[in-house]
Amino acid sequence: MRKMSLGILLIIVVMFAAVQAQAFNGDRKGFLLNLGVGYGQIGGDWEETESGITSDFKIGAGINSQVALYYTNRVIFKSDELTSDLYYAGMSGVGVSYFLNPKAPSFFFSGAVGLATFASTASGAISDTGMGFSFGAGFEFSQNWIIEGNYMTATIGEGVLDYGIHTMTLTLSWFAY
Repeated sequence: MRKMSLGILLIIVVMFAAVQAQAFNGDRKGFLLNLGVGYGQIGGDWEETESGITSDFKIGAGINSQVALYYTNRVIFKSDELTSDLYYAGMSGVGVSYFLNPKAPSFFFSGAVGLATFASTASGAISDTGMGFSFGAGFEFSQNWIIEGNYMTATIGEGVLDYGIHTMTLTLSWFAY
């Protein structure tokens, strides 16, 4: 897992080094930051689907006005009303988005690959990781504001005890560039 984290960090550093430093100038080329919240569902091999609050974070760079590369972290948080335990599922990884138009309004498509996690704050609870990927689509309806739907799937755990999880999210984000 340490090698994976080091690899992701190295990709981010190289990505920033390869792009001219521009920030918050209204052009998607250069530095970008995405902060979002929304609604999501967690499902898996256990056949039960849970709903919760979703966070969406991206930091990276626009290669040009239509292609963005970034580190992404999208997590769904679910509270258990009976035990007050917190469950969460999500993925951190490297993502790319392609915007159909160089300026807003614009539809876009996104994808990512990275380390997926399913965990709980309960004592003796599960905390498993594995490789996952996600894809989604969205709409930048106004400069710096996007709505995005996303699907993530992953196999987590080890060997015989591995299991599949999937999440579906809908987020509203402030997308600064």
